[in-house]
Amino acid sequence: MEDRKLIIAVCLRPVLYNTMMVSYRDRNKKERAWVDVAEDTGFPDQPSSESEDAAPAPVPAAGPSCVPVPEAGPAPRTQSGTKRKRARVPEGNNTTPPNQIPAAILQALQSCANPTPLSGIEHYVLGLVPSLVRMPPEVLEYVKFQISKVIFDNSNFTLNLEPV
Repeated sequence: MEDRKLIIAVCLRPVLYNTMMVSYRDRNKKERAWVDVAEDTGFPDQPSSESEDAAPAPVPAAGPSCVPVPEAGPAPRTQSGTKRKRARVPEGNNTTPPNQIPAAILQALQSCANPTPLSGIEHYVLGLVPSLVRMPPEVLEYVKFQISKVIFDNSNFTLNLEPV
């Protein structure tokens, strides 16, 4: 039950997962969203390493064996000539109204929980798929024709081809 609460709480806050939103990169909004998730789910609120009020990292003692380490920063960019821009989704364009999201999530979870079991024949046929995918197109067509021919030859029906 706690897993469902967490899933629903996170899904109600697209700023946490929707990289197309403008506010996705806003650390303050994401921090506030995680605090809200913690309040909704009842998990204890723990300070994030990104928050401004977090304690600074301990500094190693200076000594003969210490080597100064440069601060971590963004990786240097290579010039590729063109710069791609990401499409942004305005924050107000949610496809599902917020009051219907929990019901949709629960329905998706319930449908995934009990998948229909496959029969032995279905397992066998699905086991053939990797071999069929690796075949060249002309060989694949021949194999598909031969499979269809064997099935047709062993079926128990007759065709009535007499004119009416």
